[in-house]
Amino acid sequence: MRCIYCGAEIKEGCIYCSACGKEAQIVPDYNAFEDDYLNGLIGSDSDSKKPSSEQLKKARAEKKKKEELRAKREQQKKIIIISVVVIILAVIILVFAIISSIKNKQNNSFDYQVEQAEKAEKNADDDKAVEYYERAMELDENNIDVRYALADIYMDQDELDSAMILYKEIISIDKTEIDSYKQLIAIYEEKKDYEAVAKLAEGVKDAKILALFDDYIATAPIFSLEGGDYDSEISIELSADSGSTIYYTTDGKDPIESGKVYDSEIKFEDEGSYTIKAVAKSDKGLYSDVVTEKYTIEFREPDMPVVNPDGGTFSAETTVLVDVPAGCQAYYTWDSSDPNIDSDLYAGGITVPVGNNILSVVIYNPETEKFSEVYKGRFVYYN
Repeated sequence: MRCIYCGAEIKEGCIYCSACGKEAQIVPDYNAFEDDYLNGLIGSDSDSKKPSSEQLKKARAEKKKKEELRAKREQQKKIIIISVVVIILAVIILVFAIISSIKNKQNNSFDYQVEQAEKAEKNADDDKAVEYYERAMELDENNIDVRYALADIYMDQDELDSAMILYKEIISIDKTEIDSYKQLIAIYEEKKDYEAVAKLAEGVKDAKILALFDDYIATAPIFSLEGGDYDSEISIELSADSGSTIYYTTDGKDPIESGKVYDSEIKFEDEGSYTIKAVAKSDKGLYSDVVTEKYTIEFREPDMPVVNPDGGTFSAETTVLVDVPAGCQAYYTWDSSDPNIDSDLYAGGITVPVGNNILSVVIYNPETEKFSEVYKGRFVYYN
């Protein structure tokens, strides 16, 4: 905008002319050529004739036409500028969309992630490699090879816990992956966590994999006598792998918590029920499975006495003999009552008394405190 008084350019936003100091008026820009033209038409000299109304009208029309033409050009210029800006923005958006599409495609490509991870490894950029491998696992959740590659990085960085997680995941995907078992055993060995080794072996059925645990799993003790019912005192021996220590209980308690060290045979000499629980502890501190055997001892009664003669009627003095088993004793009565240890002790022959008598004989085992059935026989003797 120009000053209507002096024609100087007025900066946008100013309300006074910086050249003449007069108040600015909002008018079209001053154009010297237009002014000269008008002056030529109407005469700028004060002595000239005043222009006719027709001349003024024509001058104003031409001036208006020029202003409209200039405004149209300005409008066209603005349209061109806006169009260029729009085109540039469209190109930028298109380029950004293409780049985003490529990146999105790469981000969702398993092969791309693995390829970039391998490149990062070659460039010794493990952090970047881990980032790509983790993205690859998101795209293929059950891929074993990626887990091995990522676990190798963690092992090189001595991040054992992170590597352990991956090896366990591999086993959960494929229980025959023997290399994962080997790596886990090596890690547990380094940590001296032998219980974890034993736990890892649980549920393993593959013979080759089970062989990996031979040095870590304790074999359960072996009983020399199977559990069952017995009619005499018994002795039980326990055995286990060389280097193992056996712990046992005879009261049903857990031998790991309250067992005593086995060092000689276990004897049961009295009647009753007994439970032996035993466990073996390896030289690495691992416990075997707890094994249990139950025994019941109920001593057998001695056989009924064999008496000779077996009763009868006698006219002469007669001696009765009783067959007494080794370790036993025989007691007898002649009054038909049942004998006990307070009765007469058989000592090698019984003379039949005169009269009609009932001989009662019983065998007693002092070791088992068991009595046989009572023998009864009638002996009649008259002289």
